[in-house]
Amino acid sequence: DKSLQLSTCACLLAKGEHVGTEDNEDIIRPYTPISTNAQIGSFDLLVKDYGVNLSNHLCSGMSVGDTISFSHIPFNIKIQAPEFLKKYKKIGMIVGGTGITPMIQALHAILGEEKDNIVEEVVLLYGSKSKSEILGKELLDSWSEKY
Repeated sequence: DKSLQLSTCACLLAKGEHVGTEDNEDIIRPYTPISTNAQIGSFDLLVKDYGVNLSNHLCSGMSVGDTISFSHIPFNIKIQAPEFLKKYKKIGMIVGGTGITPMIQALHAILGEEKDNIVEEVVLLYGSKSKSEILGKELLDSWSEKY
């Protein structure tokens, strides 16, 4: 077992075979792991179940032992964690809904033990339809209390 060794804010493409429309087409969607590279042999996803297609399959349609294919797309990264941790003292994040997942990855890097980290302050503005729909609320609340 090994870690994913993904760049901060990297996403994976999940391929759900025959979980699509009425034609049972394959569906491919991007998902950003919220776990760090320190996690060995697995990774964590934060998935909102929209009740249809791949999100519903991942949240409700899979059983223990079922598998799904993932692949990495390296071209979606703009600024890597080592660079922004050394360059900016203050970081602002504006995010809505499922866009929180790359920010959770970035926050893992910011709040982690990087030696050259000069970040002193992070402000996260997160929009959601209702309080009950805040994704990752427990994790974000724990970081808010700790830091």
